[in-house]
Amino acid sequence: MVMFDVFGPYDVPVSQAPRGLFFDAPDIERFWRQCPEIAERRGCYVFALRSARGATPSYVGKAAVQTFEAEVFSADKQNKYIEALVQRERGRPEMYFVPCPVARGRVNESVIREVETFLIRLAAAINPSLINVHGTTPDAWAIKGALRGGPGKPSAAAAAFKQVMGL
Repeated sequence: MVMFDVFGPYDVPVSQAPRGLFFDAPDIERFWRQCPEIAERRGCYVFALRSARGATPSYVGKAAVQTFEAEVFSADKQNKYIEALVQRERGRPEMYFVPCPVARGRVNESVIREVETFLIRLAAAINPSLINVHGTTPDAWAIKGALRGGPGKPSAAAAAFKQVMGL
């Protein structure tokens, strides 16, 4: 079993300009100074917005080929983060990292993709406005009282099932 760690949350600095928010080079350099231990690693990451009611995931990504430092603030990712900030209108941006352990000098890219898919589905269930587009199609099934079963008190059988399955 491949055991991932979690790092974060790390505050994501953002600059304000007359035309809106953006990430400038000093912001990005300041960010990586917060977390030098993971800059050269690979794995998954979650851009979230923290408000008074807690954090909400806005984008889930992976750095399987490039390092976190090369991937996380690429131009297309910055655009996605700005989109999330504009959609939510409120919230302080933060980043979580789930780096993959390195075994025998190699990064397991297939496991990173699997974890990314799982995290996207999980984040999409929490935030229907998740910026990600692939992997966000909701499942066409539910288990009444246990998983996506709607409101109401679950039956005793459903409650026991949830417990035994760790839901």
